[in-house]
Amino acid sequence: MSELFGAKQLLTKAYFDEVPYGEKKDDNFGTTTAEEALAGKVVCLFFSALWCAPCQHFIHMLRDVFAELRRRKEPIEIVFISFDKTEKDMLEYYKNSHGEWLALQFGDNFKELLAEKYSISVIPKLVVIQPNGNVISSKGRKEVQDKGIVCMRGWHSTLLRPVEPKEEQNGDDAAIS
Repeated sequence: MSELFGAKQLLTKAYFDEVPYGEKKDDNFGTTTAEEALAGKVVCLFFSALWCAPCQHFIHMLRDVFAELRRRKEPIEIVFISFDKTEKDMLEYYKNSHGEWLALQFGDNFKELLAEKYSISVIPKLVVIQPNGNVISSKGRKEVQDKGIVCMRGWHSTLLRPVEPKEEQNGDDAAIS
């Protein structure tokens, strides 16, 4: 993952969860380096936004699947890439709706590079990649919805081998602008 994210700092909810209830603020998030957090794992890039109705529907399932995979100690990490209009919306969405995964900081221009590299034109989108950035699946959302935690078997089996790009059809998605 160091080839794709390098030493980029990603937000983590770990620190937020340690802050006493009465002292929590929107900026009580920790950071971690991508190299440390993503090494040797299947990485799911989750492109989403608070304003997106299909995102709101999908995130509950993703959170449950991710929690179960974590409980089973599967080598997986999710990185939320926000298409929210404001930092306040992004942090509220991340804090209140997302699972215990990472997030690219709001306003980071790396979002545009990732959106272009992985051809993001609608959200929600879950792109599953190898540590080097090669795509395992561009249909992660459909696979999570159809297979639940079983999707990890296929993702993990391709973790270290090349994967050919696949075409994708978009259905119940929100266009990004």
